[in-house]
Amino acid sequence: MKTVITFIISVVLFVPVFSQISEQELHRFEGKLDSISVQYNIPSIGYSIVSSGGVLKSGAVGLANIEEGREATPQTLYRVGSVTKSFVALGILRLVEEGRLSLEDPLRELIPDLDIQNRWEQQSPVLLKHLLEHTAGFRDIYLREFAVEVDAHIPPLEEIVHRYPEYWKSRWEPGTRHAYSNNGYSLLGLIIENASGMPYEDYLAKVILDPVGMENSDFRGSDHRNLAYSYNDEGELQQPRPIYDHPAGYLHTTPDDMGKFVHWMLNKTNLNDEPLISEELFRNMERPLSIIGADERMAGYGLGNYTVFAKGYRGQGHSGGIDQYLSNYSYFEETGVGFYYTMTHMSINAFQEINSLLYELLLKEENPVPPYQLYQDPDEITGWYSPKSYRIELMRIADELFNPVRIFMDGDTLRLSNLTGLSMALSHDGDNYFRAADEPVSSLWVGRFSDKTVLSSSRQGAGGYFEQKSFLRVMWKTILFSFSFLWIILSLIGTPGIYLYKLIRKQNKENLHTGAFLYQFFAGLLLILMILLSMQLGDLNVLATMNSITIGIAAISVLMPVMIILGLIAVFKNSVFNSNWGRYLIYVTYGSWVIFLGILLSYGLIPFITWLN
Repeated sequence: MKTVITFIISVVLFVPVFSQISEQELHRFEGKLDSISVQYNIPSIGYSIVSSGGVLKSGAVGLANIEEGREATPQTLYRVGSVTKSFVALGILRLVEEGRLSLEDPLRELIPDLDIQNRWEQQSPVLLKHLLEHTAGFRDIYLREFAVEVDAHIPPLEEIVHRYPEYWKSRWEPGTRHAYSNNGYSLLGLIIENASGMPYEDYLAKVILDPVGMENSDFRGSDHRNLAYSYNDEGELQQPRPIYDHPAGYLHTTPDDMGKFVHWMLNKTNLNDEPLISEELFRNMERPLSIIGADERMAGYGLGNYTVFAKGYRGQGHSGGIDQYLSNYSYFEETGVGFYYTMTHMSINAFQEINSLLYELLLKEENPVPPYQLYQDPDEITGWYSPKSYRIELMRIADELFNPVRIFMDGDTLRLSNLTGLSMALSHDGDNYFRAADEPVSSLWVGRFSDKTVLSSSRQGAGGYFEQKSFLRVMWKTILFSFSFLWIILSLIGTPGIYLYKLIRKQNKENLHTGAFLYQFFAGLLLILMILLSMQLGDLNVLATMNSITIGIAAISVLMPVMIILGLIAVFKNSVFNSNWGRYLIYVTYGSWVIFLGILLSYGLIPFITWLN
């Protein structure tokens, strides 16, 4: 009887949703996916479109295996990377629901033999919830962990989490800043095993995959016969690689199964109308719990689940990338729709285009957002902000030099912008909370913390922790780095001309002083070569391993300062020019090199060894 009543209610409530998306529209959508796959050389794209009443359509375009000519279908397996985190988070929350865990449990008690380095331990220990939302302050995994051999033996989680003790150092006070950390999810997998008494893969299958009806999905990737293979930029098939931190991204699933999962996330119940966790825990999953300013009003990265905004609506979901696979799922409770898609060649342009197609298909009307509200005291928060959270050391230079943001008044509108000029209007949402003017809820907090004015957010694409400073304190390194780089390039272009000019004038060798000229010139050529080699690092497997490209980059990063040291010796031993302008020119050139290399050295990028980061 209960099933019949549920069915009747579903039909009554969701007929409007079904009627808004016609078979013709779904057919056109699949045709556009096919065009995208051709345009961006993506062998196959799988998808599922969902409403609260059920899965509207699952499908796939293209070939799962080009060499075999095997077509992709809704039952084809894909690797979905970090989408796995949503499942691990749900497994943790189920154990919380059962009383076997608490989100406030200290990590030190959950894994007592883990060597946690946290100088804020007394007042701010690392908690379970911090692992779930990447706020423990831990660095991300080494790049080389993404390039495991195809036949590598993967040890038990207990051994994996003790491989690199340096992973478990909190770089800032836990629970204050969001910085993505895959290895935290390995800890969560081990915590599930300790609390449940079974492998985390089996526990998640028991409490999620089986009740939801995901019959063809698993966390071990044991059957590759039905796998859609991924392909690199050269069109080469990528053999499936295992990963050490598999709880962070090793789910293998099908479009059919992910459609069921998205439907379940929309309704918060399984096939038997039974909730996995309470409504309160679900709401906690869908919002930040521990960054500065975390509040029920704030959207962002929650517990293995983050907020997305589209056409004035708030949605939730997670994306994932691994070995050229790129996947994404989102659901919008307010409209009762959701989607999932996956592709077998990583293309950000295709990712964005498919998102836009799905938003147009499922969210036909713009949703009115609250009216714009100006902050009453903008002078308190306007100014420049320096980023102070990053995933790994290799990325810190890019963050600190090129990702500062500015809050400023533009007429009667408060705006947030970055160095590229991209900006968004900020509407005050009460207290210290702000939202993008075209979004329905807050995703940023700006206020005082530890005697500093900070901007705190974990929204995708524009999140982080920033500290307000003067323009010069924020930008001095950026200015010096940019000027020195530009001068080096100009010197590289100009040196042959100057040398040729001196030869034509038939000046003597002492005045030409070949060494001082040529050392900086060859250093410049090495820099250009290094840039060209770096452009070949689009494939993470290349970046993360020792090969001719990465070894060449490492060697060049050492040879450049050697050349400059030899050149400086030559400069100070001999007069380069009889004229003052020549002397000043060479001094500025070598000064630029000292600044440029000094900044790289301060960020640990000399030598530039990618496979050790």
